[in-house]
Amino acid sequence: MTTRTSVFKLRESSETIPELPADVKALPSLPKTRSGKLAHEKISQGYAAFLSDADDKSPFWDSYADGAIIYFAGNMKNLSRYPKDAKLFWAVFYSVVTHGLEEVISNPIIDLLVWDNGYAFATSHNSYRAYSGKSWKGASLNRMKYDESGRIYDQAFFYEDLAAMDSLVGELFDLPSVQNDVFEKLGIRL
Repeated sequence: MTTRTSVFKLRESSETIPELPADVKALPSLPKTRSGKLAHEKISQGYAAFLSDADDKSPFWDSYADGAIIYFAGNMKNLSRYPKDAKLFWAVFYSVVTHGLEEVISNPIIDLLVWDNGYAFATSHNSYRAYSGKSWKGASLNRMKYDESGRIYDQAFFYEDLAAMDSLVGELFDLPSVQNDVFEKLGIRL
């Protein structure tokens, strides 16, 4: 899959993210089970590949199990238009980025927590700005379920100000360039 990732930017400064005092910071804790360790490795490498400008996104794709599903938490009109299949979800996402977004900024600090019971969580701070000028900025929580091989099979995104994100996605999905690209490449009508 060829994608245009030049709109992705990493915020070079962590000044906007508050730092916890040393006495309340959590001690680093890594999973102890084999599947937990594999998940931590695959998810970490997947995030690094997703946020990089490198053409090789295989670590990102390798973090998903066959048949993995992705969805947004909350019953929102436009966000629910995304396909649930992970490969289709990300193909639609990249079409939206390519044809509708002028800028995507991701803070390089992504907090990842992997539990030994098959769950993992990541938090991040992002902003999206459409060519129309409409934008969304805030925090997101990514809840993942992983299998014995450490691959994600179920993923849910929780966004701050979900209504604003839903409105932005609706505007982007209604762009003829996005609709045509998704239909031509995937045969999906948004």
